[in-house]
Amino acid sequence: MSELWATAVNTIEYSDIVLSNGIGYVVDFVPSALLAFDLTSGNILWSASLQYSSTEATPAVSNGRVFVAEDDLFWAFDALSGSLLWTSDVEHGEATPAAFDGGLVFFGAGRTLYAFDEVTG
Repeated sequence: MSELWATAVNTIEYSDIVLSNGIGYVVDFVPSALLAFDLTSGNILWSASLQYSSTEATPAVSNGRVFVAEDDLFWAFDALSGSLLWTSDVEHGEATPAAFDGGLVFFGAGRTLYAFDEVTG
């Protein structure tokens, strides 16, 4: 068995990797950043800095957008470019993974459940 590729990152021990359309997404813990990488080559396609120095989050992907809940912020990025689409303040606390239905994104943080329009927040 031989390794196909390996790409160095800082620390990804708290984030699951999410796959969509040939791209992998993962949150690098310190410094906190959302990374997108090519599944064929392992090359980092883009990186988007998050607000806090460390984030224990798993991204979620839907309709060309990547979503990350971080402490008291919820982020939406363009899945191909990494451009920030919108953010929203949410209750501070560890967040659940996001779920999707009917153009809405759902997740929980702290003691609150949230629903946002995927496009506009």
